[in-house]
Amino acid sequence: MVEYKTNFNTSRQRKFGTKKAWLRKKGLRQWDDDISKIIADKRQAFNKYISIKKEEDQIDYRKKRAIAKREVRN
Repeated sequence: MVEYKTNFNTSRQRKFGTKKAWLRKKGLRQWDDDISKIIADKRQAFNKYISIKKEEDQIDYRKKRAIAKREVRN
């Protein structure tokens, strides 16, 4: 059984190739004051949502979280 698995994996790697892990990772290129402010706003919105638990606060937090993700990824 082990021999079959080894042969299968070897042939699969020859046919399809492999990906290197470092190709998939994207890191933050530069952390600046704008990103710090956006993260602080998101954190403040989260704390407000957790303490009060209103639907408007949740919507506000989700919007700020989306903005923060977008800015950090770019």
